[in-house]
Amino acid sequence: MLTVKRVLAVEDSPTVREVIRRVLGPIGFEVIEADSYEGAMAAMTEGVPDLVIADCSVPGVDWKMFLGAVRGGETTVPVLMLSAGGTGALAATALKSGAADVLY
Repeated sequence: MLTVKRVLAVEDSPTVREVIRRVLGPIGFEVIEADSYEGAMAAMTEGVPDLVIADCSVPGVDWKMFLGAVRGGETTVPVLMLSAGGTGALAATALKSGAADVLY
């Protein structure tokens, strides 16, 4: 039996969410979309995804708080953080905070 892998894309830009969906969907991933950290946490109550891809600059809750909430529970879901204007310092902070990796 083939298991569909679920990816939660947390990004306030509809265009970036669409790119993630278009890249991962055809290769067998179910992409769940959230445009806010609050929406992402709500989506996670419906089932823990296999991967979270989250933008560091989503308005609202600080990304470190979001990452702490995701990684602070019983889940071991990897979180890939994205940042269009990131720096090495941001990447180091994200990794120390529990991100699996950072693309900047």
